Amino acid sequence: GVFGGDYLMPLDEMTKVPELRDEIRRLEARQSLHRALDCMEKLPHKECLVLKFLFSDGLSVPEIASKMQEEENNIYQIRHKGVKHLKDLLRQIEGEQR
Repeated sequence: GVFGGDYLMPLDEMTKVPELRDEIRRLEARQSLHRALDCMEKLPHKECLVLKFLFSDGLSVPEIASKMQEEENNIYQIRHKGVKHLKDLLRQIEGEQR
């Protein structure tokens, strides 16, 4: 091979090399983020919107309530349902990949 042989280092060996371990963690985090964003699009509109405002835009619950013209308690409920649905969707995807 181009790099002095056909030897490929097993993934568990790669994670013992600090520079590779950090890069692998970054890649895994990026993949997890993309999976979560894909799943968010499958949520009911209000749940998706609330989670986007919270996690992407960094808005507080009172700010979201004002923006959406909803009661704060409703935003907390929508957030709770959205997080639960998102977790369920992510678990479902992980189960399909195994």
